[in-house]
Formats: sequence, structure tokens, C-alpha cells
Amino acid sequence: MPPTAPNTYLETEVLTATPQKLQLMLIDGAIRFSQRARTLWAEGDDAGAGDCVLRAQEIMGELLQSASGTKSDITEKLSAIYLFVFSQLTEAYLERDAKRIDEVIRVLEVERETWRQVCEKFGARLEITIPDAHLPAAAPIVEVDAPLESGGFSLEA
Repeated sequence: MPPTAPNTYLETEVLTATPQKLQLMLIDGAIRFSQRARTLWAEGDDAGAGDCVLRAQEIMGELLQSASGTKSDITEKLSAIYLFVFSQLTEAYLERDAKRIDEVIRVLEVERETWRQVCEKFGARLEITIPDAHLPAAAPIVEVDAPLESGGFSLEA
């Protein structure tokens, strides 16, 4: 199936985003899934709501993993926030508790505003440097003892 315009746009946005912008996009996603879960619970769709909570948990797991990559005061605080949100999502899922989802959304909205300001201050786009056209691109380095592999291209028709 050919990619749709929104999917292509999103893929381009993700591939060209700064780490700060990616963080903001993930938080936005967690908020959207949390809001959708709350709506589906209100409509009586426990299965759909559960799926949305699980998607929000997956996002929080990614955020938690990225925050725990380096040790600093900021990453420890972020880890604590993301772990709190993850645990609240777990409790909300187990108890079908929309109030916990509301708490998650409140915390994530504060995080979203923080990351929005970070993006505003440091720029939300990655500056891509295009090498000079007159300079040759570096050739790949192949070890002398390494076996050569065919790329599957043939001039025979």
C-alpha cells in the first residue's frame, strides 16, 4: 500500500526533528492516547480504552528509557516523572479509573509545555548541513580480508 500524505509528512517530521522536538512529539502522543482512553471508557469501550492506555504506556517506556541513558539531576527528575506517569497508567488500566487518566494528562500537559518552551528556545528543527557539491563523498572503507558481497546487481539481461 502506498504511503499516505499524513504518514509521509509524519515520517519526514520525525526524521528531521531535534531530540527536543521528538520528546515533545512523544509527550503529545501519550496525551492523545490518554485522552482517547478516557473517552472510550466513558463510552463503555473497555477494550479500546485499554489499548489506548497500553499505547500511552509504551510511549512512557520509551521516554523513561531515553531519560535513563545518562545520569544527571535533570534526567533523574525526568525519570521520576515518567515512572510516576507509567505507574498511574498501570493503575488506571487495572482499575478502569478515568480519574487517574486525568492526573496523567495534567502531568503530561505540564511536561508538554516545558518541552514546547525548550523547543522554542533551542529550535525545533535540526539544522542539516549539506556538504559542498564540489567535494567528493567519502568512499566506504572495506577491510582487505573482508569477503566481498554481491549487491544483487547484474548487467546481464
